[in-house]
Amino acid sequence: MLPGARDGAQPQHKRTARRADQSTQRRPVAPLDHFSPACEATMKPVPSVSQRDLDPLLLQPVRLFIACLLADTRWHEQREIQGALGLPTPDLELHVRFLRASGYVHSRGDERPWTELRLTTLGLNRLMDHIVALKAVATTAAELVAGRRDRSAHHSRTGSTDAPSGPSETPP
Repeated sequence: MLPGARDGAQPQHKRTARRADQSTQRRPVAPLDHFSPACEATMKPVPSVSQRDLDPLLLQPVRLFIACLLADTRWHEQREIQGALGLPTPDLELHVRFLRASGYVHSRGDERPWTELRLTTLGLNRLMDHIVALKAVATTAAELVAGRRDRSAHHSRTGSTDAPSGPSETPP
């Protein structure tokens, strides 16, 4: 019989037993959708950025940076882009292959590795749309954080408890 096993029962690991004990000792968490009437009156709807505004291909940072480095739509040596990003040739080629297949980048030269790369008009338009959408996301995130911090500071100064203070559970 394994240590810790009781008459056919599975052995219980110490960590699992400790989590089970802690789960019964946790304090309830305040619901996230509970705000005071004063807070609700000052809340504004969050502007949404549609999925088509953020380009899924450019959500990968390396591809975004490649497009940014090619944004002047002139031909650039591949090694120039590779050096700026500090990528090994196979990694750069992989990302360029995705950008080429989507029509965002043209290449010229003898097969792979391509010697020169250039952003297409389509690539430039999608890059600019993507950057505008990223700015909107970052602005909205900053406003949400600032609003939460302002409300938290207000409640700290007034001693008010009508807004949730966040999760009250302790880490295991």
